[in-house]
Amino acid sequence: MDSKEKQVIKFQATLLDLGRSDLSRFEEALCRILAEDAKVLQVGRASVWFFSADRSEIVCEFLYRLSDGVYEKGMRLQASRYPAYFQALEESRTIAVEDALTDPRTSEFSADYLKPLGINSMMDVPIRRLGNIIGVVCHEHTGPKREWTHEEQEFAASIADLVALAMEASERAKAEDAKEKVLSLLKATLDSTDDGILVVDTLGKITSFNRRFAQMWGIPDSIIALRDDDRAISFVVGQLKDPEGFVTKIRELYDKPEEESFDVLEFQDGRVFERYSRPQMIGQRVVGRVWSFRDVTDKRRVERILREERDKAQRYLDVAPVLFVVLDVDARTLLVNRKGCEVVGYDEEEILDTNWIDRFVPARIRGEIKTLYHRTAMGEQEIIPHYESPLLTKNGEERIISWSSAYLRDAAGSIVAMLSSGEDVTDRKFAEDALRRRTDELARSNKELRQFASIVAHDIQEPLRTIEAFAERLLKMTAGRLDEKEGDYLMRIGRAVQRMSQFTQDLLLYSKVSTKEKNMEQVDLGEILRGVIQDLDHLIQESTVKIDLGHLPTVRADRMQMSQLFQNLLSNAVKFTQKVANPQVVIRSRGLEDGSMEILIRDNGIGFEPQYAERIFEPFERLHDREDYPGSGMGLAVCRKIIERHNGSITAESEPGEGAAFRVVLPV
Repeated sequence: MDSKEKQVIKFQATLLDLGRSDLSRFEEALCRILAEDAKVLQVGRASVWFFSADRSEIVCEFLYRLSDGVYEKGMRLQASRYPAYFQALEESRTIAVEDALTDPRTSEFSADYLKPLGINSMMDVPIRRLGNIIGVVCHEHTGPKREWTHEEQEFAASIADLVALAMEASERAKAEDAKEKVLSLLKATLDSTDDGILVVDTLGKITSFNRRFAQMWGIPDSIIALRDDDRAISFVVGQLKDPEGFVTKIRELYDKPEEESFDVLEFQDGRVFERYSRPQMIGQRVVGRVWSFRDVTDKRRVERILREERDKAQRYLDVAPVLFVVLDVDARTLLVNRKGCEVVGYDEEEILDTNWIDRFVPARIRGEIKTLYHRTAMGEQEIIPHYESPLLTKNGEERIISWSSAYLRDAAGSIVAMLSSGEDVTDRKFAEDALRRRTDELARSNKELRQFASIVAHDIQEPLRTIEAFAERLLKMTAGRLDEKEGDYLMRIGRAVQRMSQFTQDLLLYSKVSTKEKNMEQVDLGEILRGVIQDLDHLIQESTVKIDLGHLPTVRADRMQMSQLFQNLLSNAVKFTQKVANPQVVIRSRGLEDGSMEILIRDNGIGFEPQYAERIFEPFERLHDREDYPGSGMGLAVCRKIIERHNGSITAESEPGEGAAFRVVLPV
């Protein structure tokens, strides 16, 4: 046997061994093929390259170096740089080159590939698959120039075919593995789902089912094993409330294989199943039918309870005088009460399942409200517990609603909806605006009144002082020369001027009480009364009246006006006790049930008729002759005005000869 025959036998044995090996693991198979290829052909380098997707280059999958048994990968050769070589690949079964440096098919590699690596001869074989060249097996000889024999070229071509077979085997293995995974996943999914699944073919034979199906229907293994749909139906039909309807629906679907179906099955024992059915398709062809059954007994029971509770809550909400609305996280209306329907002008059916913001928020602020609601519903922003916003009604009117909102969460704590209650405050807002305008107008009026009163008082006082001065001078100049009547006239002029002066001062004081800004603070009324008693000490000493001052409370009030109030009341009491024996004024206080304080000022003076108890608080009202009891009649009017300014009250009680009692009530 000559060397050529031995070489052929070696080639055949190598190919046989490689063909029998496991080719399904592509990378392992490729490394094994290249190593055996390099050893048998005794080439320095054997490699496999594959075209890129756009065929602009070939990329080295693996390169085996015989000298050290090392594998490399990842090198790239661009078609644009080596056009002659890439053209030869497309046109030749084998590129067998003895002198790679000069051969036109490979000389393009000389400078940057062949010479640096010491490669002199090459034998490259295209890898073909399904009639297309997908890559190349390269043999690079680093010794002296080598002429490749026919047998060597055939062996190299067989190696290229083997690489293609390895690719196919690997892809088949991957497909089988993927198929097994899909089937395993499908089986695991079917067995883990809570739905019962049944699959039948077009002849009504059971082709597949999961364990849950058999459990739900209680079908024995002996019947399931028969794979007969009719036998299974005969077993389960007696469990249903409407067995005839159950069977009829099945027959209808078998007669119309492309239809889908959904219905509800009620069992005699109270269970409820939802039944879904759809055709099993391969492409456009119906090959069977898939049935799925879901036990919704607990769900239906919970839904019934929730529906009853919702109806009960709806009844409660419908009698509420405020608007209630529940929106989901997308602002879809889930609930609205009767008051809400009345405010917006729509029936409940027209509101439910619609977007509340799109429908009832004015367009000018709709985008802003949508953004705010989304951020709040997603938990990105804290909920605003109280706010006011306009609501658009059916007739285009805007109502101002004062809202209070809270989250609704599921058992896991996730936000599922928002509950808002709203009060229509439109009329109140209009009233507040009107009140604000009236208050501003009143403030302007009061300011003008203060200015007017001050000017009038000043303008009147000046001529009065002039009259009084000239009357005094005239009285002195004519002393002893006027008769009694003429002197009396001058005296009357002087007294009239004094009364007029006192009148203007009291009138100015009365106007200031109404228009002066309140300076509220905690005021000790006992301290105020002691100060007033001290100020009136001369009058008290002259009248010999006894002042009995009890404990008085501290209230929130205007200190100056409290002093004026009690000075007027006390001086009034002293004045009307001057002509009685043992004159006395008693001042006491007590707390009332509403939390306010009552101050009682009682004297034992001359008193007055009960019908005048209100009249005495009117400006310029007098019950007695001016000569006997001097005064302008403004003192008690000022008192009432001060008390009204403090949101309190003042009343008087009296009988002629029995004294008088003044009750002052002030909030604390």
